[in-house]
Amino acid sequence: AAKAAEEATLRAAAEAKATDEARTAAAARARAQAEEAARAKADAKLKASEDARASAEATAAEQANLRAAAEAKAAEETKLRAAAEARAAEETKLRAAAETKAMEEARTTAEAKAAEVARATAEAIVAAAKAAEEATLRAAAEAKATDEARTAAAARARAQAEEAARAKADAEVAQAKTGNKRKSAKDSVQSVWFYTCEGDRLGPVSFEELKAMAAGSSLNPRLDMVWRQSMDAWKPAGQIDGLFERKSMPVEPKETLAPPAASIHPPQQGSRTPMAANVAWPGAHRRSLLLITLVFPFAWEYALNAISPLLVKQFGQALMGKILPAAPLVPLVVLVYFLLKRLMNLGMSRWWCLAVFAPILNLWVGYRCFACPAGYAYHKKMDGPGIALAILYWLIMLLAVLILAACVALLCGAIHSPALQEQLRVLIRIA
Repeated sequence: AAKAAEEATLRAAAEAKATDEARTAAAARARAQAEEAARAKADAKLKASEDARASAEATAAEQANLRAAAEAKAAEETKLRAAAEARAAEETKLRAAAETKAMEEARTTAEAKAAEVARATAEAIVAAAKAAEEATLRAAAEAKATDEARTAAAARARAQAEEAARAKADAEVAQAKTGNKRKSAKDSVQSVWFYTCEGDRLGPVSFEELKAMAAGSSLNPRLDMVWRQSMDAWKPAGQIDGLFERKSMPVEPKETLAPPAASIHPPQQGSRTPMAANVAWPGAHRRSLLLITLVFPFAWEYALNAISPLLVKQFGQALMGKILPAAPLVPLVVLVYFLLKRLMNLGMSRWWCLAVFAPILNLWVGYRCFACPAGYAYHKKMDGPGIALAILYWLIMLLAVLILAACVALLCGAIHSPALQEQLRVLIRIA
């Protein structure tokens, strides 16, 4: 039993050993299988990774090929666009060259035309200056001759007056001796004459003095008026018989006895001489003043702007820089000159030009200068254009006065309209 137990123990130990070995072999096989499976799994994963890498590389290669094709296409388009831009630039260059050539030709033509205009203007200015100088010299010579003639006429008139006084005294003595004193007094009174010179009444003078002035060209037969007692109205000097060396004697006075010469007062010249278009009235006429006022300033400004660059180029900036700033004053000087001539034409004193600065009096002076025809101071008659100009002048003046009154009312707040007041202030600021 012990031996059997020992054998059973040995057998059990051998079985346990065999079991352990089997278990160890099974564990080794299991480990080998697990390692094999892990190895296979790793190989599969590696293969899958390699496949994925190959697929990615193929996709990248395809994308690179597409990108290269797109870049080639873009390069081709860029090349075509560059060629189109080069053609457009060439066309632009050719067009710019054509425009430059056209502008050069136009500038050359404009410079030639401007030079011609400047030359013509300069010649006109030189001719006008020469004519003005000649006219001034002629006027000075005429004035000197007129003064000398007047002085000689006055001397002759004084001599004749003294001779007439002596003759008169001798006649009075003779008449006193013959007893005809009343007729001598009447002839003395009837020999008193009054006359006008450029609208001013002068006198009294004797007929011999008038005749001496007529002989010395101091008395104008058409423009100067004369009057004496027994005449109903003033008459032009040329209508008096015997005054300008006519054969007929002066008109004999009426039988009414005239008062002494000191009490004679000539009538007012309400109507002097009929208006005639062909009368050479002195001074500037209405149309001349209208042209100088409305046309000459704009024409002068245009001509000055046209020839200023040529004048600067011809005479230099230093000289023209002193002359050109004063050039815009030329229309004002010409306007003042023609205004003085116009006042002389109307028989008004030159001092009336100062009335332009008087607020109310300048309206009347402007009406006389622009609307009244030539020689209005002598004939006191308005023609058709003068009436139309007078109506237009007073309408414009009335409109200007109304606009001024409205502006003053807006500024003073008499018209309660903030919008209008603000617009007026904006206009004033802009002006």
